[in-house]
Amino acid sequence: MDTQKLDNILKVRGDKEFQNNYKEGKTYVRKLASAILTVLDKYDEVKLKTVGASSVNNAMKAFIVARSMSKNKKIDLVCTAA
Repeated sequence: MDTQKLDNILKVRGDKEFQNNYKEGKTYVRKLASAILTVLDKYDEVKLKTVGASSVNNAMKAFIVARSMSKNKKIDLVCTAA
């Protein structure tokens, strides 16, 4: 498989890892949103790999944060399920 196709995939962790620390979970979502924008700038496409409902939840939260962050750059992010 082409290396570039692997570099634009981000693995998303679930909420169970953050049950005891709410602040750490919020920080993770913000970092994931920043990573989404970084990979998007570099490869023009980002794929999020999730397993389970909690990781899908974190992915959607990060997408929403990344979308609001990208408005300053006049980029409109679109999310599709695959």
